[in-house]
Amino acid sequence: MSKYSRTEKLLVSVAFAFLFCTAYFLATSKMWRSPDVRRDMPLGKINVTNGDTRWKGATQAHQFRTWEKQRLYVGDTLYSGAFSRLGFYLGEMHVDLKPHTRVMLNTGDEKLSLDAYFGQFEIHIPPGDRLRINLDKKFLDLASVNGGRANIQVEVDRTLRVQNMAGDLIVRREGKAEYTVPEEEIIRAGD
Repeated sequence: MSKYSRTEKLLVSVAFAFLFCTAYFLATSKMWRSPDVRRDMPLGKINVTNGDTRWKGATQAHQFRTWEKQRLYVGDTLYSGAFSRLGFYLGEMHVDLKPHTRVMLNTGDEKLSLDAYFGQFEIHIPPGDRLRINLDKKFLDLASVNGGRANIQVEVDRTLRVQNMAGDLIVRREGKAEYTVPEEEIIRAGD
């Protein structure tokens, strides 16, 4: 016979289950508050591929063809060739690469960012989201309160051209004050 009654064993089991669930909840919620994004954690996935679209992983030496539902990670480079289209999600944001465009997924300062190399792309920003666009040492932070759509183009003189296509668009250039861009207005970073 055991010196503990059935009720006492049940109470101890419930207490251990409660402690385990509490520890698990704290561990997972702390992970989401962490400013560091792990390299093995997907940032998004590809949803549209047409034509010559390519992907190069952070540790890969060569480019490979993309496929729909392909997961994207920090350091992945995406390319859309002539007469091609490549669409992907970064969280809730949708990015649509136009022909002859190359970008790299990145993170920094607790912000999701795209490193723009060349070309043109369109971003659908859901309400409350923010995205940083890097070009060389220049950058823009794009945000939207109620949802917006922006067209980003890398100019020949290595500046970023932003056009508000729809909705509200809040832009912060290189850490300077934020301002709202009316529809159809074009701004540039790096001037």
